[in-house]
Formats: sequence, C-alpha cells, structure tokens
Amino acid sequence: MAEQKLRTLSYRRATWFSGAPSKSLREILKTALGKFSTVASTKIVRADDSVIKIVHRRAKPDEPIYIHISLYTPGEGASTVPVADALEEVDLGVVAAPDGREFLDGDAMLLINGNDVIICTSNIHENTAVQYLRDLVASSKQGKNDHSFDLLKIANREIVGKLIKEGVKKITLDAYAFSESLRPTGDDNKSLFSSAKAGMTRLLNALVGQDADADEVSERAEVEAAITIRADLRRRDGAEVVAAESAERVLDLFDSGYEIETVSGIKITPDEIAVRRRLSFPSDGKTVKYRPVWTALANFYNSLLADGVNVG
Repeated sequence: MAEQKLRTLSYRRATWFSGAPSKSLREILKTALGKFSTVASTKIVRADDSVIKIVHRRAKPDEPIYIHISLYTPGEGASTVPVADALEEVDLGVVAAPDGREFLDGDAMLLINGNDVIICTSNIHENTAVQYLRDLVASSKQGKNDHSFDLLKIANREIVGKLIKEGVKKITLDAYAFSESLRPTGDDNKSLFSSAKAGMTRLLNALVGQDADADEVSERAEVEAAITIRADLRRRDGAEVVAAESAERVLDLFDSGYEIETVSGIKITPDEIAVRRRLSFPSDGKTVKYRPVWTALANFYNSLLADGVNVG
C-alpha cells in the first residue's frame, strides 16, 4: 500500500470588501484561466523571489473549477541529512534539483463553485494561496474590484449557537494573529485592510466596553504574546451577552490564534470551529497526489450541501 499523509479540507466563502461584482468567484476565475491557458502564463513571482503557479486545472462547463497550485524557489537546493548516526555529529548537505526541475516548497488544491471554496494545503499557508488567486484575477484585468476578495471561514453553526447560548467569559487573541489580521495584503487591497481594521475596532469596543480603549488594546498587541479580553460578569448591562455576540466576529476575522472561553468553562479553539474534514491521501514526495484530493474536495462539498450547510 502506498504511503499515506493526513491533510485537512476546509470550507471557505469568497467575500468582497469593495464593490462586490455581479459575477461569482468561479466565473471570475474561469475568465482568468481562459486568459492564462498555459502553466507559464500563470506564474507569479513573489516579493521573496519564490514562484507560484497553476500546475493542474479542470474547468468544465456546469462543474466546479479545480486547480492545483505549486510554490517553489528557483535555484534553491534541498538540505540532506547523512545516515551515519553512529558519529557524534554529522553535517547537513545540499543537493541541487535535477535539470529542468525545482524543489517544491508547498502546494494547494482547490475546488471553486459559485463563491464557495474547498481548499487543501501542503506546506503552504492558506493566505498564500488566496493572495495568489487575487493576483491572478488582478492580472486578468477584469472588473475594477474583482480581485478585492478574501476567503472567509464559515463557522460550525452548531458550536457557535452553543457559544452564544452559554455566554462568553473571555477571549484570548494571539498577538501575531491579531497583527496579521490588520496587515494589508498589498497596495491594491487597502479597502480590505480598512474593513478588517474597522471590524476589529468595533469588536474590541464591544468586548472591552469602557474598561479599555480599542487603540490601547491594539498597541498592547504589538508587545505582548497574547491579549485576553474579559467580560465583566458583575455588570448589570449584560457585558457577557455582548461578548458572546461579538465572538462570531472573532470567528470571521481569525483563522487561528484565538481561544474563546464560555461562562461555563467550555473552551473553543479554531480546530473545533472550522467546517473541515481530516483525511489521508496517497503520498507524492513531500505532498499528496492531487487527483484523490480533488475527488475528496468534491465529496466533502457535496456532503455539505446534503447536510444543509449554508453554501451555494
């Protein structure tokens, strides 16, 4: 039996932060793929000189679009470890990629249907894949704001319902995740940045009330490892209810780096919230074979539709 590797499939929803187009993300990407019909034409060089491109695609009429993107750094070798374990110390080595090849840094497989996206990544952050899609759409020169989208996590509504019912005692935000959520992704995404920052300011004001200023909390995020926002359960104006209602904003703004504790002591983390599925796939070197992943993406998406998850 071929070696298997565990991977996570995650459901996301495309949302525009400035001038939402009349077309869906699938329609926009289909137009972009039509303009960039070869692998070479999909190459985008990133600020660190790494390259990301589409290596496999499937865009048939009346079906979801499937793409497989890869990330690599031209000319970069791979580190090796000697097997002479009996020695006290061993030095690492470096081998060059074969002629006409590069070593893979990471990749992502995606299903896009309407504004719904199912994504599976290997050694690449989801944000990298999302930024690539933005850049590809921008390069295709379609509508003015067609590229000003993000792929937001859709929370498990059963867990969110429990969260709101219980009430929230405190929310802990990782400082790195906090700062990343307010960082613009590029010069062309100032509207996205502004929306995220405005949403976070409203969130902080709702959670901390008059106990602290949102700007002060933001400044603390730059120097502390984590921020803990507590609801004052002794107040008569229902601070804990406000916190519970605001918890959904945390779910929308953060993919990682938070912990929500309910009044009853239940702790909610990103791994428990996201609509996702963990599966094993045949290994393909450092990644997994894309065709079985595409099949799993389709099965997962169809199961969400069958279960009545709010997709479409």
